[in-house]
Amino acid sequence: MTQGLSLAGCPPVYLLSNGFQPEYEIAFANGLSDIGVRVILISSDNTLVQRARPAIEIHNLRGSQSEGRSKIEKAKNLLNYWRKVIRLMRSEPKAIFHFNGLFSTRGPWANFLEALAIRFFCRQWWLTVHNLVPHDTNSDLRQRLNRNIYRLPDVLMVHTQKMMAELKYDWGLNGKKLLHVEHGIEMPLEANADTAKHAAEKYAIQVDKPIVLCFGNIAPYKGADLMIQALALSRCASNIRLVVIGRARDSNFLSLLHALVREQHLENSVQILDRYVDDGDLPGVLHLAELIALPYRHIDQSGVLFTAKAAKRPVLATPVGSISEYLEMDFDLLAPAVTAVALAESLNQWYYHRRNELQPKAPEAESLDRHLWKNTLKPYLQQAATSGRPA
Repeated sequence: MTQGLSLAGCPPVYLLSNGFQPEYEIAFANGLSDIGVRVILISSDNTLVQRARPAIEIHNLRGSQSEGRSKIEKAKNLLNYWRKVIRLMRSEPKAIFHFNGLFSTRGPWANFLEALAIRFFCRQWWLTVHNLVPHDTNSDLRQRLNRNIYRLPDVLMVHTQKMMAELKYDWGLNGKKLLHVEHGIEMPLEANADTAKHAAEKYAIQVDKPIVLCFGNIAPYKGADLMIQALALSRCASNIRLVVIGRARDSNFLSLLHALVREQHLENSVQILDRYVDDGDLPGVLHLAELIALPYRHIDQSGVLFTAKAAKRPVLATPVGSISEYLEMDFDLLAPAVTAVALAESLNQWYYHRRNELQPKAPEAESLDRHLWKNTLKPYLQQAATSGRPA
């Protein structure tokens, strides 16, 4: 058991990610540990436990997350997981149970029922809100249910002031339960020519031209199709290579991307690689790119942006959410609109002017230091040290 306060003066924190991005999960846990919080990480077989700080307690309650499991296996695993979590909640009334942004179920009604169960069993429930509703699943029902879900936790943690304002003024949430913690990075992502060469060979990335990289889950909201269309409209299409790499869970969208490449005759300028990039290979893959593309249709904030910062790579982003607030002047580019035409203009600007003439310098070390989780999590520590619901 983990009774008592952490060295930092706050209750122990049980961290539950329920399938959220493994990179975010371990970096967030390490950041809490770095500032003296006692962290108990409720992990799965996919958790990057080899990167956990020595002080972090690891409890693998979720086990295998293989997509090849049968429905019966998944149901048994889920029931066993919740049986153990509820036992912990009942035995640790003073601990914070922080959900990193996802429930273990995916449907709107299932999420609502799960939230009610958590509220019933959990004395201190914290929830990170990354997006008001899940990407590409917005509906009246989802909005109504999420409004009620967000009223249940003791603390809602968000990464931007914009989302703070939306939850308070548009969704009617009590401002006292909202906690703003800026998204962080764990450490700079360093690479060299050898690690980059290894990544290129392992993932079959063609390196004969300057590379513009779209990475992460390949989903409609991330706008890889807009980037392909932008490349077709640009004047530099034959001079650069767009590499789209990540897991595509939507087979129809993946087929659409391949069709766009054929229709625009971009076979020699676009690579679409439907595969997960291993954690250890990420620095090498990023080192291959001269520009990271974030052509999002909608998002509040992107972990990819901070990964690019950690790798000291410039980004080309669309004006959505709070992304523009974190771009570096004379280093990153912001497209004037969420359109292929606007992205093409910015791509031309980067290739013909920014890349060849300005040669912008990477952000200074002080800028990266400001974004380290151990620094951005200070408001979390202050909130946690005074947390607790009345008996």
